[in-house]
Amino acid sequence: MSSTLQHATFRDTESASLHQLSPASLPRPLLIFVWASIVLTIAAILFSVLARHLGYGLPYTNPYYYLPGDRFGDFQAFEDKFQDLGTPAFFTSKNKFFMYPAPMVFVFRPFMTQTDRSSQVFLGFLLVIVALSVLAFWRILRNAGLGGIWLNLFVAAVVILSYPVLFELMRWNIEIVIFLLTSLGVWAFWRERFYQAAFYFGLAASLKFFPVIFLSLLFAHKRYRETSFGILVALVVTLGSLKLLGPTIAQAFAWDNLQMAMFRQHFAGVPAWIGYDHSFFAFAKWIMLPRTRDLTAWVTPYMRIVALSGLVLYFARIYWIPRLNQILAISVLAVTLAPTSYDYTLLSLYPAFLLLCLRAVRESGLFPQKPSKLTPYFLLFAVIFTPLSFVVWNGGRYAGQLRLLALLGVLLLALWKPLPEQEIQGTPFEESLPLPLAAIP
Repeated sequence: MSSTLQHATFRDTESASLHQLSPASLPRPLLIFVWASIVLTIAAILFSVLARHLGYGLPYTNPYYYLPGDRFGDFQAFEDKFQDLGTPAFFTSKNKFFMYPAPMVFVFRPFMTQTDRSSQVFLGFLLVIVALSVLAFWRILRNAGLGGIWLNLFVAAVVILSYPVLFELMRWNIEIVIFLLTSLGVWAFWRERFYQAAFYFGLAASLKFFPVIFLSLLFAHKRYRETSFGILVALVVTLGSLKLLGPTIAQAFAWDNLQMAMFRQHFAGVPAWIGYDHSFFAFAKWIMLPRTRDLTAWVTPYMRIVALSGLVLYFARIYWIPRLNQILAISVLAVTLAPTSYDYTLLSLYPAFLLLCLRAVRESGLFPQKPSKLTPYFLLFAVIFTPLSFVVWNGGRYAGQLRLLALLGVLLLALWKPLPEQEIQGTPFEESLPLPLAAIP
């Protein structure tokens, strides 16, 4: 039999098998997620409208695209800084801090060199990444067996009700790049393309430190060479960036340390904006608020405690659980362990969420009458992915703290409720799915 005929026969067999496994309607966990998201979003909209009508202003986590005088700030705040790039003022200015690792300079630079059109260029980039991600999400679920009107309705609901995406579009944060890299890395890992995964994770870790935790997925599967490769990528990119920044690596490194120190002082150590900060440290700041408003001195001890506790949790539990559970647990830790983790970091949870959706579709096709153990996950993700502007207490907004509790719920489920792949052995359509960007027709 010719290779072409073999390929066609395989595709026909695969299509028939997928048709047999396709759910007759939207799987129940996905339907519950949509309805829970709708209810929470409507509650947030009504609260926001009422708060504005009564003259209290808009909650920061408002569920619609309107925030007077405070749009796009995370990008535009650096436009003045990059006017000094290539001059001594870029390193010596006491009023224009960068507060990112050195490699991030070269992520911002292509946009900032557009001068008068920097905002338009970045907006175009952001919209392209969002559009490609949505299309890839749709294509992957379609390949998994979810089709027809149910597929379109579910993807539309996820996009329209997605507070992290809305928040990113409001703030224009460079987190969209971290989301892109970690998404490609998680999907490459799921398809067992380990060197690709290591490259993406290492590159993300050079831009922001905490994505380095994703390399532990490779280590858990005894991919030590690939893990080392990912670390090497992060080191090479970091050293190369310091060299390019100059005038020497040592001087650029000293400047970079100053930026991190300023971040600890102006963001990590203060209780401002904790309503949209879902990190463990933000929860500690919330508890400590009556006693002190400056926890800068606590940031370094917190990081040491996190490092030790994370290692214990990893080798005691995460290392041993099934692959999907590992991805869920690591994804949650990646957006909660940092001393600050604002709501745009929730974007990095979408790859794990997609894999849960694939699991739900597959379960529904194989066991249409069996109750799913995935429902609690989707209820928690509904809380995580929707605006929670109504979470107010004594004039303070604590949506971030409620999200942290939901994230902890996902973490605990992932750690103690295994989702072994052997439970749903059938047509292995996950292995035939393309990488997100390769999935675009």
